[in-house]
Amino acid sequence: VMAAIAVAGSCGEGHPRSPSDVIQFRGAKIPQPSAAAMLLVVLASLALIGRNRWPVAVLAVSTAAVTGYTLLGYVNGAALLAPAAAVYALATNVSVRRALAFSAVTLAVLLAATAARNPFGTTTGGPVGVLPVMIAAVCLGGIAVSNRRAFVASIQARADDEARRRHAEERLRIARQLHDAGAHHTAPINAPASAAAQV
Repeated sequence: VMAAIAVAGSCGEGHPRSPSDVIQFRGAKIPQPSAAAMLLVVLASLALIGRNRWPVAVLAVSTAAVTGYTLLGYVNGAALLAPAAAVYALATNVSVRRALAFSAVTLAVLLAATAARNPFGTTTGGPVGVLPVMIAAVCLGGIAVSNRRAFVASIQARADDEARRRHAEERLRIARQLHDAGAHHTAPINAPASAAAQV
């Protein structure tokens, strides 16, 4: 799904129909992505399949593919969804410190590539202004989800411990009752048996 969205978006960015989209290029030739360039977008998206198992490797592959696509001079707005999704997946699977560090490196790489070959002709237009907000949002969102999962897991662990403690207490109570009942029924038998033994 991500690959289809990114490819469709990249095709649309390379073939704008709206006058407001065309005017952003300020009369420059609109870069139309080739089929080979689209393979980079597909690679960046398909890498997300392993996002929960290898989050760091997926982020590296996705970022490298989009960086390559960007350095070819194409509009990278839709393609940036793949590394953003990889940042989110990484933030849900690693520590906060690592999530922030990897997000900062990813942001720096994508910003540098976008500013170097921005087809809009400026170092501030298009995705350059959106990238920091997008990466920060997905990173912090992933951290929040990770914290929530940890909180729910700790509550579940506490509930399991409490259930085990109550179960152990109930078994101990039943054992005491059985012991007391056994002693109560055995005492009347023990006295005549002792007397019979002496007789």
